[in-house]
Amino acid sequence: MLRTRTRTRPEFLMTRTRYIYISKIMFRYNIHFYVILIPLCFSLKYLPETSIKEELSIGSFITTLTDKIPNLDQSDAYDLVSTSNDLDLFSINHTQQTIIVKKRIDFEQLCVEKHICNCKHCLIYTNIAVSNLLTIDVYTLPIHIINIDDNKLYFNINRTVIEIEENISPTSHLYFPLPMAIDDDFDSQITYELYTANWQPTTLFRLINSTATKINKKNIQLGYDNSSSSSLYLEPLKSFDREQQYIYLMRLVAKSGLYQTSTDIVVLITDVNDNVPQCDQSNYKISINSMNDNNITRITAYDLDQGENARIVYTIVNQHIYPNNLFTIDQINGNIKFTYKNWTSYLDDFTNENSTNNLFQLKINLTDSGKPNQLSSECVVELEFTSVLDIVIHLHEHLITNET
Repeated sequence: MLRTRTRTRPEFLMTRTRYIYISKIMFRYNIHFYVILIPLCFSLKYLPETSIKEELSIGSFITTLTDKIPNLDQSDAYDLVSTSNDLDLFSINHTQQTIIVKKRIDFEQLCVEKHICNCKHCLIYTNIAVSNLLTIDVYTLPIHIINIDDNKLYFNINRTVIEIEENISPTSHLYFPLPMAIDDDFDSQITYELYTANWQPTTLFRLINSTATKINKKNIQLGYDNSSSSSLYLEPLKSFDREQQYIYLMRLVAKSGLYQTSTDIVVLITDVNDNVPQCDQSNYKISINSMNDNNITRITAYDLDQGENARIVYTIVNQHIYPNNLFTIDQINGNIKFTYKNWTSYLDDFTNENSTNNLFQLKINLTDSGKPNQLSSECVVELEFTSVLDIVIHLHEHLITNET
């Protein structure tokens, strides 16, 4: 048996020896084997990093191999070496001796979804095997994938309704959560701006980003999704009066790179019981020319509040001094009714401290149904009997504000 020795090249990083057996068989009586051991050397080398942007079209040029691998033209063969976790993103154009894009390259899929590379510096390692007569050299080419602004910005809701109670002082520093835009690009920088419905800057509210501005978490209100997980907030800069304006239409604009999007913000000013019910007129004059029971007049009142805060209940405060329910009032609609039968029964005795020379007064209380506090006022109705069948009513409005 013959053996040959070879020296390992100092530039090789790794050496493997594969033996090629050459045999010669002689038949008849003796068989002789002649074995020559020929070493096949293997090396691994690293090439300088090259960079490409994500989302290049299929077949796009990446780099020329002859610029990176020496004596490539003199090699027997070369190609990409596949591994078990190879993404198969690239291929070699042997005609032009270049590496080209084989499949779609999505930065977010590589680093965010599959965690194949570091999102801060995404590198995909490609191995190129170059074989000669007695050597196989494997060149590792790091390809840096550059993230681009290729995903559109969007909100996952079209409209957000925020309710703010009227009369709240801006010094309360209340924060109302707002929706945040979504950008599927990695590490995108999103900025926000607030406008009125006709795209004018607003001085009524301001945007607060809790990542940049320290806020009191106790002042965060429940948001559109009944949570306070957002880091973007709306802060009122004034006290609002619902009776002057109860709705404000705003547009929240998000910007990132080349893209921008917007969503509607509807601010509703909710009511508190801060208005006293009032009569709509100061004078009433009505004559009764019938012996039948009649509605003398209707006390029409108004309350600028809303809902239960504006529902008025009518009562005659001094009804007890007029016997037998001579005058009654409908608590809901304010109709005052005069009962002629009761009038004739007590006509002779109808002079008292509230009636002098056939002139007397009805004190009408107006009370709203607000909670927790109710507001009220009084109207004084002056009635003058010109005859048994004629009554002239003179209504003077006196507002007496009370909290009951």
